[in-house]
This record gives sequence, C-alpha cells and structure tokens, in this order.
Amino acid sequence: MRIAFTGTIFHMTASELERLALELGLDVVGAAPASAYEETERHIRERKARGLFADMRFTMAQPEISCHPEALLPGARTVVSAAYCYYAPEPPLEPGEGRLPRYTWSDAYAVLREALDRLGHELGGEYRVLVDANQHVDREAAARSGVGF
Repeated sequence: MRIAFTGTIFHMTASELERLALELGLDVVGAAPASAYEETERHIRERKARGLFADMRFTMAQPEISCHPEALLPGARTVVSAAYCYYAPEPPLEPGEGRLPRYTWSDAYAVLREALDRLGHELGGEYRVLVDANQHVDREAAARSGVGF
C-alpha cells in the first residue's frame, strides 16, 4: 500500500506508516482513499427522512459534508485512521472511595489529537485532524482503513 497526502506529495509504505504511528504512541493505524462514503450517506439520508434522528446534529445533520472527506479538506486523497488504547490498571481503592470509569481518568482524545497532529506534521503536506468530531463519519473511515468495524 502507498500513502499519499495533499500538498507536498509524500509516499510511504504501510509498514513505514505503522512504525511512525507506534513511535508517536498510537496503537493501530490504517489508511484508505478519501472517496465519498456513498452507502453511509444514503443510509443517513433515508433514516433522516424517516425522522429517526430527531434533533441530533452530529454527523447526521449534514451528510453532504460528513460523508465526503474532500469537503472537510479540499484535495484530500487519503484518510488516515488511528486508535489509542487508554486502558490503565485500576488503582486500589481506599475505604469510602468510589469508582469512576477508566475513560474519565485522562483525556484520551487530547492524547490522540496530539499524536495525530504530530503524525500529520511528520508526513508533510496539508492535513486536518478530526478526533470524535461531529463533522465526519469517523466509523466509516476507520472501517475502510482496517482500524475499526
């Protein structure tokens, strides 16, 4: 697989991308063409027409943007998806202390955002980092790149 970005043309193999991502603290990375998510857009429009999203704004409000990576970054050719494991062992509790979910122990999105920004900088060219962003159907991007399902 070859990876290409807008701006300065930059090529690297999938194994080079994986090695760089691991150096930056990411656990999984993948890339896919920045083509439109046509089937996902169709599903969103059908469900929206049936009133299934009510007042939800998120990615459902504007599928003409959220399902089109090139609308989020004009000239985009590749979408890179990555995952960061925020798991940490649970510390022992003192009597009277409560438990909070692991995801509240740190800002994993900030860590992921910073690592992706550094990755984009290392790759060169123009890029945009979107982490849990409502403008983009990130689940589709992750599935296409082999990072999600």
